[in-house]
Amino acid sequence: MLNPKTFYNSRPDGFAVLEVVPDSAAQDAPRRFVPLRRTALTGTVTGPLATLSLSQTFSLEASAAVVEALYRFPLPGDAAVTGVRVQFGGVEIHTVLKERGRAEADYKEAKRAGRQAALLTRESPDVFTLAVAGIRAGQDVVVRTDYVQLARPDGAGWSLRVPLTTAPRYVRADEAGSPHAAGQPLAVLRDPGHRFALDLTFTGAERVASPTHALTVTGERATLRDGEVVPDRDCVVTWCAAAAEKRPALNVWAHAEAAGAEAYFLALCAPPKWANAKKVPREVILLVDHSGSMQGAKWEAADWAVERFLAGLSEHDSFALGLFHDRTKWLAERPRRATPDVVREAVAFLKANRDSGGTELGVALEQALDRPRAADTPARHVLILTDAEVSDAGRILRLADAESAKPDRRRVSVLCIDAAPNAALASELAERGGGVSRFLTSNPDEDDITTALDEVLADWSAPVLTGMTLEVNRTGVEAAGRSVALMAPGAVSAIDVGDLPAGRPVWVIGRAPRGGDPLTFRLRTGAEIVAELRTEPNTNIPGLKALFGADRMRRLEYVMTANYAGEDLRAELARLGYETTTGESKLYAENARDATVKVVRDLLVRESLAAGVPCSETALVAVRSEVGQPVTETRIVGNALPSGWSGPMSSGGGGGRAALFRKSFSAPSAPTVLRAGGDSDDEFDDDTGTDDEVDDAEFDSDVATDFDPLERQRGINISPSPGTPTGKSRKAPPPVAPIANRRSATGPPAPRSSVPSVGAIRISIAPRQHVPADGAALFDSASDDVGAFTFLSVAFADKAITADTLDPELTLLLFVGDLAAPRARVKLADVLRQGGRRPLNLRRNVGEPIRLTLEDPSGAWAGGVPVVEIVLG
Repeated sequence: MLNPKTFYNSRPDGFAVLEVVPDSAAQDAPRRFVPLRRTALTGTVTGPLATLSLSQTFSLEASAAVVEALYRFPLPGDAAVTGVRVQFGGVEIHTVLKERGRAEADYKEAKRAGRQAALLTRESPDVFTLAVAGIRAGQDVVVRTDYVQLARPDGAGWSLRVPLTTAPRYVRADEAGSPHAAGQPLAVLRDPGHRFALDLTFTGAERVASPTHALTVTGERATLRDGEVVPDRDCVVTWCAAAAEKRPALNVWAHAEAAGAEAYFLALCAPPKWANAKKVPREVILLVDHSGSMQGAKWEAADWAVERFLAGLSEHDSFALGLFHDRTKWLAERPRRATPDVVREAVAFLKANRDSGGTELGVALEQALDRPRAADTPARHVLILTDAEVSDAGRILRLADAESAKPDRRRVSVLCIDAAPNAALASELAERGGGVSRFLTSNPDEDDITTALDEVLADWSAPVLTGMTLEVNRTGVEAAGRSVALMAPGAVSAIDVGDLPAGRPVWVIGRAPRGGDPLTFRLRTGAEIVAELRTEPNTNIPGLKALFGADRMRRLEYVMTANYAGEDLRAELARLGYETTTGESKLYAENARDATVKVVRDLLVRESLAAGVPCSETALVAVRSEVGQPVTETRIVGNALPSGWSGPMSSGGGGGRAALFRKSFSAPSAPTVLRAGGDSDDEFDDDTGTDDEVDDAEFDSDVATDFDPLERQRGINISPSPGTPTGKSRKAPPPVAPIANRRSATGPPAPRSSVPSVGAIRISIAPRQHVPADGAALFDSASDDVGAFTFLSVAFADKAITADTLDPELTLLLFVGDLAAPRARVKLADVLRQGGRRPLNLRRNVGEPIRLTLEDPSGAWAGGVPVVEIVLG
C-alpha cells in the first residue's frame, strides 16, 4: 500500500497515496500511485430530514495501468441509500439494485471484459464497500452516493452525525463468520491522504454550528472553515428551527404514494412543557467499559462519571456496578442500596480494578439484565459507558428486545465515548432498550470529555415521565424498533415510546394503513393525554418510505446475526410481521447460522427491492456499455485512524481469517502490497514484535482469500510507523506515536504519549483576594508551554468547607485558547466529593492563553473567595 522507503504516512507534511505494484514488478521497480483525493458531503436539510450526496473523487497518475479501487467507508447506520452514480471523465453511469450474487457476477464479468463498472455492497448497517473498476490515468472518477438521513432531537434543536472513518471493531471468535464481522476497515492509516469537505444548505434553520469541526455559515449555507480536513472523527452539525417555529409536544410528518395503500409517518414525541415530574426511586445498573480501546482519556472520564453518578444517588436508589472487558467483574451479585458506605465501597472497587482486555459488551449486558431486581422500584435502568466498538450487534439487540417485553423491564441507555464511535449500534440499542443514547468525543482539542459527561449525566438523571405511548387510529401499525399493541375497544394501535427525561424528545417512525379517516395521533402518559393531532399524508416526503424500509431491513439483518433458530426464529419473524416456516433447530452453531441466513435472505431481498434501498443481501451495480481495457491491478483505500486512539492494537477472534486480523492488527510493521491476484509480497510481524518470520505460503493463502473484493474480507492492514525497515525479518519499530489499543496487556491504561505534559500550574488564592467572587479571574497566563492538562485538584485551607457545605452551583470555568467559551466546567462540590481531584483532557498549543474564572450565580462567595489552592496538572 504505502512505500515506507519514500513516504512517512504519519508526518503532517507528508502526502499519503496508495501504491500500485504490477504483477511482475521487482521490489525496486518504479512505483505508481492511486490516491483517493477527497470526499465531499453536499445536500439540503429541511426540518428533520437531510437529503445528502457523498462524492468520492479518485484519480490516477500517468500510467498504462487500468486499476480497480476498493474502499470500505461508513455511512450513518440509520440512513437509507437511494442510488449511486459513477462518472468516468465525462461519462456518467447509474447503478441498478439487484440481488447481491447477481450484482457481484455482473461486476466481475464487466471487469473481466474490460468495461468500466462500480459495485456498492453493504457489510454492516453503517459500513459499505465500494469497488470501482476501470480507473485510467488522466481521468477523474467521481462516485456519488445519494442517501437520506433523519436528524436527531438535540435539546431545543437538531443534530446530524456524519461518520467519516470506520474504527476497527472487536470480533468474538464465534462471530468470525457473521456478516457484520465484515464491517472492518480494509486499511487503517494515521493519515490516509484523502480529505473531507462539507457543503450543506439548511432551510428554516438558525444557529447552525458544529461541536466537532469549525464551520463557516453564510445565510443558509454551512461549509468547513478549513475547507478540507482529515476524516478522523465523526462530523456533527447542530441547528435550531427558525424562532417563529416552536416545537410542540407532538409533531407528525406523513407521506403516501398517490396510489399507495399505506402511509409512512414520522412522529416527534416530547415531554409536555408543563410537566413537573417528581423524582422517583431508581434501580440503576452501571456497566463500564474497561477494554483496551477505552485507554487514556476515555477511561479516566468514564470512571469519573461513575463516581459522580454514584455520589448523586440517594439512599432510596439501588445500584449495581459491573466492569467489563474479556470478563465482567461485579461489585455484588444483587443491586444494593446507595448508602454512603456502599458508595465508598463501589468507588474503591472501581479504582482497584484496572485490568483490561477485549470488548465483551454482549456478555456483560446479558449478566446485567439477569441481575435480581430490587422490589418496589418504579424506574429500572442499565447505563452503559462504552465506545461500542464490537461486531456482535445482533445478539446484543436481541437481549434488548427480550428485556423490553418484560413487565418489570430495565431500560437501556448508552453513553458512547469516542471520536468515531459505533453510533449505529449505540443508537439502536438505546432505541430498542427504551433508553437514550448520547455521544461524546475524546479529542483533547475540543471540549473536555469529563465536562461533557457531567452535563449528560445531569440531563439523564433529571425527572422522567414513565410509560409514554403514541396511539394511532389504525390496526396493523408498524413502528421501527418499537413494540406495538392493539388497544381494546376500538381499532387503535399503541406504540411504546418509553420513559422520557425532562426535555428529551424521541422519534417514532412507522407505517399504517391509509383507511378512510385522517390519521389521528395521541401522545399519552398513563391516563393523561399530552397532545393530539390529525393529519393527511402528502406525496412530497419520499424519504420517509426509504427510511422505514431501511429500518425494516436493518432489523432483519440483526435477526440474521442474533443466533435465532427454529421456533425462536419463527416467533421473532412473526413479531416483525413475517409468517414463514423455519424448520427444526440445529444442534451446531454453524448449521444454525446457515439455516437462519437461508430463511432471512429471501425476506431481505424482497424488502430491499420493494423499498429501493440496498441491504446486505442486495447490491447496487453499474456497468458501462463501451468496452475498454481489463483491470490489471487492484488497490485498497485506507481509513483514517480515529482521533484519540493510541497504543499497539490486536483483536480477539478464532483461527483462519481472525488470525490474519490479529497479525495485521498488532505491532506496527511494513505494509502489505497486494497485486491484482491477491498475493502479498510482504508479511506481518507476530504479536511479540520479535524477528519471528511468518510462513510465506500460509500468509499468502490467507491474503489471497481475504482480499478478494467480492468476499466478506475481515483482515485489516495497519500502516507502518516512520522508519519501519523492510525485508523478510524485522524487529518491531520503536514506539513512535503508536496506534490504538484494542486489547491491552493486564494493567492500567497507559498515559497518552503523543503530546508532552505541561508543568503543573499552582494557583494559590489569598484571603479576600477576589471580591466580588462571581466572574473572578483566578488565573490568567499566556506562557509558551505546550502539552495536555490531565487533572485539576482543589484544596481549601478551611477544612470545614466540604462538598455538603458548598453551594452546588459554584463552578470553575477553564478557558484554553478561546477566552470567549470555556473548554471545561468544573463543579467544586463534585471535585470535593471525589476526594479533591478530577480528570481533564485538554490540549494547549503554543501561545494559547489559559484563564480560570469562577461562576457563582447565587452569590455564595459575594464577600470573596476563601483561601484555596488549585492545581492544573
